[in-house]
Amino acid sequence: MRPKITINRRSRKIFFSRAIWHRRLWFLTGAVIVGLVSVAFALAANAANEAFHRLLGQGAWVAFLVAPTGFALIRWLTIRWVPGSQGSGISQAIAALALGEAARRRLL
Repeated sequence: MRPKITINRRSRKIFFSRAIWHRRLWFLTGAVIVGLVSVAFALAANAANEAFHRLLGQGAWVAFLVAPTGFALIRWLTIRWVPGSQGSGISQAIAALALGEAARRRLL
């Protein structure tokens, strides 16, 4: 004889709660978006790698031209569009931990 499984009202109410399913669906949607973005990033990395290998077919000297130019371009774009991103962030984290007030800590 199999034991009878009963679900009490509280469990049923939690399982079928609209608010909880709303949060679950947002979480699931976020997970799907993160997965799609990571796949797109991997495909872009593969395409960049293939393009770099095609450039290397022109000659080995191309790597010495493309890599520094690419780094300079990334540096310029970072300074131009994301000016507050310099540094590793470790000093900012240490400063945030040293602050006693939560309101001032959020400003960092």
